Amino acid sequence: MIRVIAQRDGADYELTMTGHANYKPGNDIVCAAMSAITYTLLGTLDNLDVEYDSTERPGDLRLFLTSDDPRVKFAFSMVLIGFAQIAKAYPANVRLKFDGFFEDF
Repeated sequence: MIRVIAQRDGADYELTMTGHANYKPGNDIVCAAMSAITYTLLGTLDNLDVEYDSTERPGDLRLFLTSDDPRVKFAFSMVLIGFAQIAKAYPANVRLKFDGFFEDF
């Protein structure tokens, strides 16, 4: 099971993703999709020249940043929508908790 916790408090963002989907060992499309979306966020932050702290290990990603840039909020929101679509399609493999997002959309 992949567990994602995303929190936003004003300009502070935190994303934690842990675990493995265990959908199909050796061909885990759920893990691949979640990873691709996550690396899209990291690439976007790099392209926006946003400083962030992250730690990555197999099955564990933690990301922290502070930014008032509305593009960061938009990027995070799009990534979370992508996660939600995967969780909807594979509810036995992905669990999500979002706090501080979408209230002001």
